[in-house]
Amino acid sequence: MGVCCSSLYDANDTVMFDSGRKFRIKRKLGEGGYSTVFLVEDVKTKELIAMKRIFIQDSKHEEIAKRELNVMEKFSHPHLLAMIDTIRLPSKSLPGTEEVYILMPFFQKGTLLELLDHLHSENQFLREVEILQLFLSICEAVAELHYASPSLCHRDLKPGNILIADDGSPVLMDFGSVVECPILVNTPTEARVVEEEAQANSTATIRAPELYQTIPGSVIDEKADIWALGCLLYHIAYLKSPFESAVEEGSSLTLAICNGNYKFPQRPRYSEDLQDLIKFILVTDPKRRPNIEQVQTRANALLKRTQLG
Repeated sequence: MGVCCSSLYDANDTVMFDSGRKFRIKRKLGEGGYSTVFLVEDVKTKELIAMKRIFIQDSKHEEIAKRELNVMEKFSHPHLLAMIDTIRLPSKSLPGTEEVYILMPFFQKGTLLELLDHLHSENQFLREVEILQLFLSICEAVAELHYASPSLCHRDLKPGNILIADDGSPVLMDFGSVVECPILVNTPTEARVVEEEAQANSTATIRAPELYQTIPGSVIDEKADIWALGCLLYHIAYLKSPFESAVEEGSSLTLAICNGNYKFPQRPRYSEDLQDLIKFILVTDPKRRPNIEQVQTRANALLKRTQLG
């Protein structure tokens, strides 16, 4: 824990931690509905660090901060974003509320979304072996969450939530959406709650069918992440979400997802095996959808064939 000595709104404001490290804000990196991420500099060593500020205005924000901190404290994995330190203090901007600050490593290469957008702008594509290596590293991070006790579902596995390390490896971040599973849905009211939670905590284009049309008597589990992984793999390969075309053509995104209505572009032409891997994952019925181990096994086998070929 630490003590803040500034409102942290402007460049050159500083924050001191109990460890003795003092940081100066350089600039804002990003902002969401309840949080802001700053680039800060260690005043003594000049090391650049990312610092996330989460506003605690109600129980909902309290839960988001708790989820984020719990995951970052629980896991130590090269493909899961680590926490360096954290503080909590009264808010100077909103009296009567609090703010949580989380120090994290800074990744100069930005996010996977930025990489894919750059490739799209240059009309370039990754090689199939690069796609599979990147995807399997992301799967390792997801497996850490799914194999935890209790099992955890990230719920928002999108390119914007994956950082790129200096060596090109992916690092999964943003754990405020994480939830324990399985979730048993017994009543229509509980089904509506699941749908509302999913709407608040997951991006529409990667949200699994069972989170759009939740049925009483069903079980919501890690398979929602598997669906998102299928969308992610498609996006890495073809530089767009598999269901963006439905929206572009004026169709309903919900119907396209619930019906599994997507198609493969003509360019670039990857192997049929890669397309089959995407089809293997994007199964609308969660009971028939593979788990993370099955996805890793099939993707690893394809990577080995691709490297040999």
